[in-house]
Amino acid sequence: MRTSTSVALLAAALLAAPAVVHAAAHETPAPERTRIEIPGCGALSLRLPFGWHHSIEAPTASLPTIASFRAPAGETLMISVFSNVRAEPGFNTASSTRASVEESGRSLLSTAVESTLSIRELQGTSHQGYFFSLTDKALVGKPPQPDDFKFLTSGEIGVGKLHLLFTILSNDRDSTATKAALEVVRTAAYEP
Repeated sequence: MRTSTSVALLAAALLAAPAVVHAAAHETPAPERTRIEIPGCGALSLRLPFGWHHSIEAPTASLPTIASFRAPAGETLMISVFSNVRAEPGFNTASSTRASVEESGRSLLSTAVESTLSIRELQGTSHQGYFFSLTDKALVGKPPQPDDFKFLTSGEIGVGKLHLLFTILSNDRDSTATKAALEVVRTAAYEP
């Protein structure tokens, strides 16, 4: 139970807080760039929010480079990186990217709450991509369990000689981390 003295101390602390909060806002670290080497094809540079952790799985003969990122609250961003080392025509065109995203999204509708797919554009700094968001109907009305995610945001975007397939998993439809993950993908850069 609070006494009048503790209430007075709390009020004094709150009055002083704006100056402290304002000073702390200027000390927030800028997103850091993470460079992911893509064998035989340069590197992918991503601007990660402060506090995010990542791991990289090196490519194999049958799998691309896979980068996994985890926000402090547990949301996950996974990116599969494909390269165009053979200079295939049509690689990373807006129309082929959109068609691939639509096909991927349609294949997931049977397990989603949504009955239609809404494709959204993601304009990168020098590239264009597309994504959709769906709700897992098996998890509606259930409390989230570790590593179960109710919301999926998935898409593709071309970045120079690279093509990124990304998946964002969250238990909050409009989470700050989901928006931050989309910004990571949007600002991705190719480095030769």
